[in-house]
Formats: sequence, structure tokens, C-alpha cells
Amino acid sequence: MRPVAWRTSLVLLHVALATVIASAAFHSRPPSLHVEHRRRTDLPSSLGDACGIEYEGAVFRPPAEWRSLILQVTIGCSWNRCTFCEMYQEKSFRAKPVEEVIAEMDRVVEVGGASYVRDVFLADGDAMTLPTGMLVRILDAINDRFPRVRRISSYCLPRNVRGKSVDALSKLKSRGLSHVYV
Repeated sequence: MRPVAWRTSLVLLHVALATVIASAAFHSRPPSLHVEHRRRTDLPSSLGDACGIEYEGAVFRPPAEWRSLILQVTIGCSWNRCTFCEMYQEKSFRAKPVEEVIAEMDRVVEVGGASYVRDVFLADGDAMTLPTGMLVRILDAINDRFPRVRRISSYCLPRNVRGKSVDALSKLKSRGLSHVYV
């Protein structure tokens, strides 16, 4: 194995072990052990971080997506006017080019992270605003590169689901997009 791949494999193993330890600490250990684990700052915060994906600005995800590979397919939120939400105020909305998203997936594969990917979260605020063809390309790339993926999810505004045809939504579902958080 190349030295970089060997080091990356160790980092990925470290992240996987930390995930198991954190889960066990949260579910079955005294609170003091859980707090002690949370103080560790030398671990990557996500699989994407461990694989060298560089995120633009703060990345938000639902709690259920804590193990997911986060792919930033958009930057910011397409609406960004909700009075209760301050998550994307510092970002101007734009779609990330599909080629960049695919290059990030290839980076995860290159460093040996593909076998760790079970769930993928399409970030930022609203991936469903992307044209169906663009989403299909991204979903196909996810399925090609991560054979163990079992769930793909995204934030979504109701107006963007309403703007897609039943056929378009069926295409997305058939390619693995199974959860949207409204």
C-alpha cells in the first residue's frame, strides 16, 4: 500500500472506532465517559473530513445523518428567508458543479473510504432544487462508487418537491434517494 493510503486507512479506522466508541459511550456508559470522549479534538468530525473533502462554510445535517458521508451538492439554501432559521445566512445560494461533487466522491474512493459509506447526505440547504438530470447524475455516481450505500437523503423545501413531476421523483427514488427532510 502507498504511504498516503496506509495513513488514510488508519484515519478511517480511527474514525470508525471512534464512532463505535461514541455510540457505546452514549448508549451504555456513564455520562462522564461520554463527555470525556466528546473532548477529543484530534479526530476528524466526519468521514468526508477524514477523506479530505473540503466543505464550504459550516455544514448542517439532521441528527440522524451523523454517520453519513456529507456531499455538498449545493452551497447555502435556495430560499434562505425563513425567520426561524439562521443556518445559511452567510452563504449565497448556488449549485455546485456535478464534476466537483464527483471529484469529491472519487477522493473518498481513492483514499479507501468507499467501503465505509453506508449513508449519504446531500447538503446544503436544499438539494431538491437542482434539476432532475443533475440529481440523477449525482445519484448514479454515488451508486457506482459506493456499492454498500443503503440510504441517500437531503434537506428539501416543499415547493421544490411540488415542482418535480411524479416521473422525476420516481427516477430519484429508483436511484436511492429515499429520505427528504422538509
